[in-house]
Amino acid sequence: MRAIVALGSNLGNGADNLRRATLLQAELVGRIVAESPMYSLEPWGLVSANTFTNSVLLIDTDLT
Repeated sequence: MRAIVALGSNLGNGADNLRRATLLQAELVGRIVAESPMYSLEPWGLVSANTFTNSVLLIDTDLT
């Protein structure tokens, strides 16, 4: 089965957080087929002093 996983962080070093999350996904969920670039965005819809870093993974997994 293929799964799409959205990752996001607005605390600490967002890029490092997403890299760690990607490694954990590969270890615990399945093989990463594709990965989007990371995007840093200003908060939208809420007030926050922190920017958001986001990316998306496409994963082959045996999990249901």
